[in-house]
Amino acid sequence: MGELLFWNRKNYKLACITFALLALLESALQRILILTIVYGNDIWTVFNKFVQKLMGAASITNYSYLFIISYLLLHVVTALFVGITMGRLPQKLSSMYNLLEKYSIAPAEISNTTLSQIKRKRRGKMVLLFILVILLLMYIQTFFKIGEPILPQNQLLRIIIRSIIIILSWYFFISPVLKKWLRKWLMNKKQQSARQVQQVVNLLPTMQNMIAKSWTYSAEKKYFKRLFLFFQILLVNTFNTPGSSV
Repeated sequence: MGELLFWNRKNYKLACITFALLALLESALQRILILTIVYGNDIWTVFNKFVQKLMGAASITNYSYLFIISYLLLHVVTALFVGITMGRLPQKLSSMYNLLEKYSIAPAEISNTTLSQIKRKRRGKMVLLFILVILLLMYIQTFFKIGEPILPQNQLLRIIIRSIIIILSWYFFISPVLKKWLRKWLMNKKQQSARQVQQVVNLLPTMQNMIAKSWTYSAEKKYFKRLFLFFQILLVNTFNTPGSSV
C-alpha cells in the first residue's frame, strides 16, 4: 500500500496524509473488532449501563456508538496531523542540516548480542490447559442449558470468562499453528532475505546509540525545548547516515 501511494513524488504530501489516515483508521477499527471478538457484545452493553449510571440517565442510550465514533474521529485528527507533518518533513530537514556541525553523531560499533532462550515450564502450561478445559466445559454447559447453569449470570464475570477462554484457546491452539507456519515461511525466505535481515539487525545498535547521544546533546535545553531539539538532532543524524535518503 505504501509503495503504491508513494510511487509518484509529485503527490507526496497527499500520499502522506492518505497513508496516515489508512494506517490509523485500520488500527482503530482493529482494536474495536478485537474488543468485540474477545469480550462479545456484552462489553458494549456493560459500557452503556456504566455511562448511564455515571450520568444518572433514566433510560439506556447507546453510548457505545458515540464512543466508537469519537474514537475514530480522534484517530482521523491524529492522522491528519501526522500526515501533514510528514509531508512537510523533507523541507524542514533541509533547513535543519546545519545542526550537524554541532550535533553530528558517529555510528556505533556493532556488537553481537545473544538472546537467552526462555524455557516454558510444562507444569504451568498444564495448569493453564486445565483451566481452559474447565472454563470451556462450563461455558458449553451454560450455553446449551444442560441442567442448572454453572456460570454466573453477571455480565462482567461472563465477559472475563469469555476473554480468558479466547486468550487461552489462542495460546494453545492457534498460536502454535501460526508459529509453525511462520517458521516454515521464514526458513524458505532465509536465503533470499538474509542480507536485508542482517542489515536491519546491524542498524539496531546504531539507532540505540543515536537516540542516547541525541538525548544527551539536547540537555542544553529544558522541558519541551529539549524534546524539540532532541527530535531535530535525531532526525538530521538519521537521514544523514549512509544509504538514507529523503
